[in-house]
Amino acid sequence: MISSTDNNNKPRFNSMRGKKILITGHTGFKGSWLSIWLDKLGANVYGLALPLELRTSLFKVASLESIMTDFTYGDVRDFELVKDTIDRFEPDAIIHLAAQAIVHEAIASPRSTFETNVMGTVNVLEAVRLSNRYIHTIIVTSDKCYENSLGAQIKPFTESARLGGKEPYAASKAAAELVTNAYLNTYGTDSGYTGTVRAGNVIGGGDFAPNRLIPDAIKAIASQRSLSLRAPNSVRPWQHVLTPLHGYLVLLDRVFSDQNWRHLPTAWNFGPDSKDTRTVSDVVAIVHGLAKSGTWHMSPSPLSRHETKFLAIDSSQARNCLDWIPRWDFDESINRTVRWYLKYSQDQHFDSYKHCINDINAYEQSEPKPSAFESIEAAK
Repeated sequence: MISSTDNNNKPRFNSMRGKKILITGHTGFKGSWLSIWLDKLGANVYGLALPLELRTSLFKVASLESIMTDFTYGDVRDFELVKDTIDRFEPDAIIHLAAQAIVHEAIASPRSTFETNVMGTVNVLEAVRLSNRYIHTIIVTSDKCYENSLGAQIKPFTESARLGGKEPYAASKAAAELVTNAYLNTYGTDSGYTGTVRAGNVIGGGDFAPNRLIPDAIKAIASQRSLSLRAPNSVRPWQHVLTPLHGYLVLLDRVFSDQNWRHLPTAWNFGPDSKDTRTVSDVVAIVHGLAKSGTWHMSPSPLSRHETKFLAIDSSQARNCLDWIPRWDFDESINRTVRWYLKYSQDQHFDSYKHCINDINAYEQSEPKPSAFESIEAAK
């Protein structure tokens, strides 16, 4: 095994330096954080994303255009654009983040969700196949890709669990997994490593998209109104955005560094310790406590019946094969997240980019949590 840490258990990603890495969806929440981290590691960062529609986004407030080597605005549903972008940038690796990621939007607009999440994935994989280049490709899906027919699983899902989806978003992510597997089974690794990564609910500063729990809670506090929750008792595996991004980088570093990468699994869970699951109302209560203000009320919605009530994933494979362990637990993650938003909303001189770099530095220097996954292993 080639470790992605040095002797002091600190992450090292020397293989990233000078590499050309294309991020689809680079202007999104995860894409922006990933762009900052890759640039910090010395990679040449390229992007492909839709033009920004939000008046406020991390990509804008942190002025991330300046760190990008090059980028294109466009839609991953446009195959010719995707192919031309890959042919022009000639990346060493692609991290495919571009997606329609809002569950209720998927329910309202299922066709466009399937087109983006399924055909967007097809277009990336097909463009790589036709490029005649060696490009490692990581497809980002979701922990919601697993079949949860009872609506409440009994134990965390492993990568071998059955894929499925009861609503359009989950089904589209399961379909993206099947598409990737079909390309792997048919075309093998002729074009490089291809794998999928599955992560749960992420938190962290700079997510300004609508219907995001912590940002909405902060906005409600600022406007002195009660926060509306449609499913306060739903349980989710909360993790800081840097936790799964670290997993993606560890995997990519392994692929770049290990000549035996063809023996690596092609599907990965990157989730928090099982003890870091919380209900939606628990998270809001913590936000209100840290902000010393805030109230919430339940506002039932027809959308709630489509959402999984309990969800957790087993990341033991990443722990055993990649030495990957979450470095921040729930308390650290939510404290840093709330601190980011409070400073952003209260300090007119707040430097979003600098604060993200500080969080990345802190994450890199944090010690792995030795207790992580112990509860999963003990339950087996």
